[in-house]
Amino acid sequence: MTTLKILKNKKYLEIENLLRRIARKLNLNLAELDLYMWSVKTGIVLK
Repeated sequence: MTTLKILKNKKYLEIENLLRRIARKLNLNLAELDLYMWSVKTGIVLK
């Protein structure tokens, strides 16, 4: 595994952990948080 790939994986996990903490504080699961962020960004709510 290259150093760049390891850094990308590490950064991904850091971001995922941050999103988990945010979701927990908002009493949402990750899918609900994802849908919320998508709808805020695009103005579209997908079901």
